[in-house]
Amino acid sequence: MTIGFQLITEKDVADLIKDLEIIKLETIHAKLEEQNELLEKMPTNEDIENMQEKLSLLIKELPSRDEMSSRFDALEELVLRVAENLKEELKPVLQVNGASASIGPAAECQPKDEERGDQMSENSSSGVSDDCSDSVEDFLENQSSSERHGHPRVKGINPSIVRLKTQVPFVIEFDGKLPGDVESGRADFATLGVVKLMKADDDCNLFGIRTPSSSKEGLFKVKIYSQDGSFLGETEILYIDLVDEVLKQALSNRDILKKFLKLAITCVDENSEGSSCDTLNSTDVGFSSEKKSSLSVLLLQNNNLFLSNLSVIGGFELTLRDLSLVASHWHSSS
Repeated sequence: MTIGFQLITEKDVADLIKDLEIIKLETIHAKLEEQNELLEKMPTNEDIENMQEKLSLLIKELPSRDEMSSRFDALEELVLRVAENLKEELKPVLQVNGASASIGPAAECQPKDEERGDQMSENSSSGVSDDCSDSVEDFLENQSSSERHGHPRVKGINPSIVRLKTQVPFVIEFDGKLPGDVESGRADFATLGVVKLMKADDDCNLFGIRTPSSSKEGLFKVKIYSQDGSFLGETEILYIDLVDEVLKQALSNRDILKKFLKLAITCVDENSEGSSCDTLNSTDVGFSSEKKSSLSVLLLQNNNLFLSNLSVIGGFELTLRDLSLVASHWHSSS
């Protein structure tokens, strides 16, 4: 190798090393820039303190659990009072749910003795769960067990549909007379609780003082046992939100909505004297100007307002002012 060639080779190697170092430095520089951007986006201690202060203020403004509960109860009472005066318009809903108001013909059944049963356990806080229903195998096994002991089959529970948060008398109906050794029993309402049963005078029904209440809608299995724990059969009971159903129907029909809200305004008008929820013909029964603008004008006198899509609203923890704001939004976007 000549000296000239050696010098050229050494220069090429030096240039290559220099290029590699430049590439490495550029890579390091790019990574440092990325880290700087991330650091700039990270909140400072001051930012965190400001956020904590805003959150604490927001939490203070939120209504308490009791306030939310009383707010819903007030709305529920209002809706049901108005619905009572719109029986014809809301007939399908009220007919379907009418079973929740009483136990119908089964109310004639009386306890065999004067002992009045009490609910044996408080309502479970777990509400509706996915395991309310047993498997098909368990159901068939229970039915065959009932037949082996010669017990008549359970026809059903009356009422089979009840409103949320209500407790009503009920009857477990059988398709024949109960054996003489069955004097009482219990009804196990899945996750809701257990209720004591008494034998009715006709010897073919068991009578319960009140259904356990539920805070959630759903279909619940009801297992029936005699006083000695023998399985007699099972049936199902449906808990529904009547307020939900009434509001959905009212919001899906413009004419019903007008009548509904006119009655609602009358019911909540604190300044009107002697007014009642029966007032349907007058648009001015002492409403404040604020109520007129937010409800009468926006909801009652607007023929173009159509709220059928509002039937998807859930929860219904709404005041009339909330409804007027929602209606105003839909009107402006239509």
